[in-house]
Order: sequence, then structure tokens, then C-alpha cells
Amino acid sequence: MSGSLMSRSLRFAVLSQLTLGGFLALCVVVTPRFALGANEGGVSNYGVHGSTVIPYTLAFVGSAGFLFLAGRGLRYTNGFGRAAFGFEVVALMLVVVLVSTYPYKIDATLADVHLGAAILLFCAELPLVGGLAFALRSKRRQVMVWLAWLGALGWLSGAVIAVVTLLGFTHILFVGQAVMSAGFAVVVVASLQAEVAPLRHR
Repeated sequence: MSGSLMSRSLRFAVLSQLTLGGFLALCVVVTPRFALGANEGGVSNYGVHGSTVIPYTLAFVGSAGFLFLAGRGLRYTNGFGRAAFGFEVVALMLVVVLVSTYPYKIDATLADVHLGAAILLFCAELPLVGGLAFALRSKRRQVMVWLAWLGALGWLSGAVIAVVTLLGFTHILFVGQAVMSAGFAVVVVASLQAEVAPLRHR
């Protein structure tokens, strides 16, 4: 039973990250200037324009929903209670970030609220990414473990890029967010796959 729940959580985690990445990629195709401009804006710009607000919304709602379901499955898997809670918290914060996106360009206060939500999302992802990567320290020879560690490093690199941009030293916020998102996807999926693979061979 534990193995089937773990496999189910893995499928939901994959769907979560594909949903987020796929719909945000569609946003970039429709309006590339926020991602490709010399002074690029962040991904939130896609949530305030009529041409991209629908795929932007689907990206966050779909990702949050599938990530929450992944967490629910992990709640009934031995040893993954903290990871389950982490998945659920990140899912909740994705929704908070989404809701705070729509009005964030109205005034400075709402922009600060949105920035605060983004910071809270970072704070929710940090222990999850670190915990998943650290938990795999006893499985050093698995390819998926190395991928998970590489994903964690990518997530941290993206976070540094985003912080440097917010401090005004550079203007590549979208790149930082994209690298963070890709790193998060890799560490989550690879970590769960590293746990599922041995169960399938029992």
C-alpha cells in the first residue's frame, strides 16, 4: 500500500510541475517580452495582462492542486509526514502568490503584499528542497539522487539570482524564477522517484 501511495504521489508531483511549466511556457510564447527583454520583468507580469492571465492562472491553480494531492498521498506513507506537510504548504503559498498577483500593480502597498507572498513561497520551498535532498544522503549511487542534489543546487542558484535582482544589482528576475522553478521540479520529482524505484523491484 505504501508503494502505491508513493507512486501516486510521484505522478501528482510530475503533473504539478508539468502544469506549471507548460502553462507558463505558453505565456512566454504569447508575450515573450517579459522573459526576453533586456530589462525583463518577473513571471507575475503574465498575471496582469488579458492575453496571458488565463494560462497564468491555470499554471498556478493546476500546480498547487496536483502538489497538494501529492502531499496527501505522502501523509499515508511511512517516514514522509514532514515532506507531505511541506508539499501542502507550498501548494497553499502558490495560491496566495496567485491571488496577490492580480492587484499588485495597483499601488505600492499591494506590490509589497505580493512580494511578501513570494518571499513566503521561498520560505516554504527552502526546507522542503533541503529536506528532500538531505534525506537521500544514504543513497549516493543512484542517478536520481544526484539529479535531486543538482536540482537543489539549481533552486538555490535561482534564488540567489532573484535576490540579486530584487536588490537592484541586475535585471534578470525571470531567469532567476525560471531556474528556481526548474530546480524545484527536479529535486521533488527525482527525490520521489529515488524512493519509488526500489519499491517497484521488491
